[in-house]
Amino acid sequence: SYYAAESQRYQDKSQALSLGYQADMASINSRSAEYSAQSTLEAGKSQIANMTVAAGQQKASTTATMAAHGVRLGVGSTADISASQDIVKAANMYTIDANATRAAAQDRTQATNYSNQSLMDRSSAANATRSASSVSPFSSMMSSLLTSASSVGQQWQSSQQAKLMFAYYGQNS
Repeated sequence: SYYAAESQRYQDKSQALSLGYQADMASINSRSAEYSAQSTLEAGKSQIANMTVAAGQQKASTTATMAAHGVRLGVGSTADISASQDIVKAANMYTIDANATRAAAQDRTQATNYSNQSLMDRSSAANATRSASSVSPFSSMMSSLLTSASSVGQQWQSSQQAKLMFAYYGQNS
């Protein structure tokens, strides 16, 4: 009983260490997912900046080409072309921003999941540590000895009664 209890205590301690490790890894993964979310948002901003520059260059090139051909700028179809270029630029900016925001939200959801897993593992590790602390090999050994002693005492008493009965009935038969 002593060694069985001691083994249980070591198993509980081992489980607590394992859960602690898992909690640490989940915490690291949570931070990593948050960094990924921030990086995704920054990449989206960079894409918007690059797209804005490219759209500005395209608009300037279109304006220069129309001016070089003697087209009157700012009225009629030239104004419509400029306005449509601005609308396309705004739509592309919105799409890039929405995609980056969705991807970052997914990363943040994963970060929350990892954080929750870390909390659960830490709680389980604490419970396993408490369980290991509550195991007393000496108490188990004493309990086992008392149970065995009681059993041996009952067997000895039964044996003594059998001897007395044998002696009594053996003499009277």
